[in-house]
Amino acid sequence: MRIFKKTLYKRDGTKYQSKKWYIQYRNDKGDVVTLAVSENRKEADDVASKMRVESIEKRFFDIRKEQKVLFSDAAKQYLEFSRNNKRSYTRDVLSLKYLCAEFGTKYLYNIYPEMIEEYKIKRASLVMKSTANRELCCLRHLLNKAVASGYIKQNPMKTVKLFKEEERNIRYLKSEEIIMLYSKCDPALLPIIITAVNTGMRRGEILKLKRTDVDFKQGTITVRSENAKSGMLRVIPLNNILTKALRDVIIDSNIQSEYVFCHKDGTPYREVRRKTFDRALKDAKIDNFRFHDLRHTFASHLVMNGVDLVTVKELLGHKSIEMTLRYSHLSGDHKRLAVVTLEKNQRPENVPQDKSEV
Repeated sequence: MRIFKKTLYKRDGTKYQSKKWYIQYRNDKGDVVTLAVSENRKEADDVASKMRVESIEKRFFDIRKEQKVLFSDAAKQYLEFSRNNKRSYTRDVLSLKYLCAEFGTKYLYNIYPEMIEEYKIKRASLVMKSTANRELCCLRHLLNKAVASGYIKQNPMKTVKLFKEEERNIRYLKSEEIIMLYSKCDPALLPIIITAVNTGMRRGEILKLKRTDVDFKQGTITVRSENAKSGMLRVIPLNNILTKALRDVIIDSNIQSEYVFCHKDGTPYREVRRKTFDRALKDAKIDNFRFHDLRHTFASHLVMNGVDLVTVKELLGHKSIEMTLRYSHLSGDHKRLAVVTLEKNQRPENVPQDKSEV
């Protein structure tokens, strides 16, 4: 910041100084700003002093504001945002459970990239890299919103890279494993598992399923666009086993709720209890299996039973056929059958005969 008088010129080129004193400074954006203040030097000095104090106070209070926001408080705000705006709310709840255990008592201003790198390495030693990445993505989004809210000046996640994930082989249940899993499920878990195996719906789509989405007369389940990861509405036919399971839950239940899968007080399940699911898997002697693999089970059995990939794509709600092609190798005969169809046009009776004499 500087105080000065401008040098001006008359028409004949003679120099003279302005009567007013000017103050020149840089604003928050880094632009140079010049202000005409007063013809009195003392008044100009007073204004400059006041501006310096205000600048120092602004920097001081900006820092205090950052320091006052605990990660745990920012996490509560983020969860409220997630509940109202994100389909991954249940995933965010779980991610923030571990993030708060690490950063909860720290001020956002005091979270550094090195600390996040340590958390990243520690989590990777306990869970799959894909799980650690989901937690880091949640952290990055939370901190981006903190920057937007003015709590911190920059996101410490900016220089932290996610783990490179290896493509996981498709894991699906064989028919006998499906039957065994059903037999070991808790009564509250069983209809959820049956729904996943027979519709390919994602966990979040299942938990948000409303009773009005199930049409027993038409024999369909409607996955609403607002609940679908792809953002597209889709309709899935009901088979007999699923119809019976849903009738038991919806019609024969005394619970009053708009949701299909809910607690006794009618509130929807927020999550499939990990311990309950893992216990059923253990009792059924099924290893290396996640809830999402029930979706793979649905798709895999469709393909192995000859259902074309376009139909599988529509039932799964994939945006592109490329996502569905991962199941193509399960159809052992589809390539063979495709090539065999060429024979029809190459049989002797279908090959044009050249009647000209040789």
